[in-house]
Amino acid sequence: LSAVPEQGTITEHLFFCIIGLGAKAVVDGLVHCGRHSSVFDMLHQPQPKDEVPPKKKVPEKKGTFASLGPKHEETVRDVYFILDEDEMHIAKVKLKPVESFQDSISDMKLDGQELRNTCFIFILDERLDLKVEVIPILETSLVEMRFLYNAAKKRSANSRIRRLLLTHQSAPAVNNGSSNSNAQVTVSSFKSDIDNEKSIQSDTPHLPGDISLDLSTSAESLECEEVKKFLAKLTTSEMHGNLTQPRRKVNLDDPDSVFSTIQRLTRELLSLNTDAARSSRLTATFQRGSSEKAGTSCCSLQ
Repeated sequence: LSAVPEQGTITEHLFFCIIGLGAKAVVDGLVHCGRHSSVFDMLHQPQPKDEVPPKKKVPEKKGTFASLGPKHEETVRDVYFILDEDEMHIAKVKLKPVESFQDSISDMKLDGQELRNTCFIFILDERLDLKVEVIPILETSLVEMRFLYNAAKKRSANSRIRRLLLTHQSAPAVNNGSSNSNAQVTVSSFKSDIDNEKSIQSDTPHLPGDISLDLSTSAESLECEEVKKFLAKLTTSEMHGNLTQPRRKVNLDDPDSVFSTIQRLTRELLSLNTDAARSSRLTATFQRGSSEKAGTSCCSLQ
């Protein structure tokens, strides 16, 4: 993919693992929904021959998920999300569906930067049989995700692993006399999403590093004990990298709604990574300054 600034520039590469029964349908819906089609068409619109830039062979860099492993690359689908409409910065997100025990993720190849740009999204549809059809695959994938995190933590103590529980919420019945679910979606429709999100972010401070969670508040809205138990396991403090809202509701039957939710998650993930990187730099600077002061004092005493 070669994208020029007028069409949009891919500035970020992320990887989202969609886990749970129905994951393949969710990924397929995201790829073909109207909101994604508008971004995809914009990136791939043909250019006049005299404006086509010369092709350059650009080697894959770390953090672009170039080698997840043959087994995983076969099922990965690419989706594009607008990050900044003014600059037309776009994130390319690889989506990997996992909905059976055969779709193991324990052998997935992720380097340090790739893990920071990864989110494991567990989908839970309470219309299904939770104990038989839903929870078992979620529990298995949670164990495998913990294995990936422990392996990364051995390489870097500052490792983070982002995860989210996405549950189904049916859309309210609306009858306004005219509805068109297949209405054309344009790129300008993202403006309201971005403006609304900026308003929310201005009222909700992002803290660097981990964010402590009050599960008692979230528990008030949990419909069943199985969901509550799984959410507690997912947000355990033993794994760093919790999101501000570890559980979110969306109409899983509406791909455009799911697209909007994942787009907001994309921006949040990048914001958290920026805050964490800034915090790490400040900590390193402080420690280096303290060491230099200690060394100076020691020399002066001698």
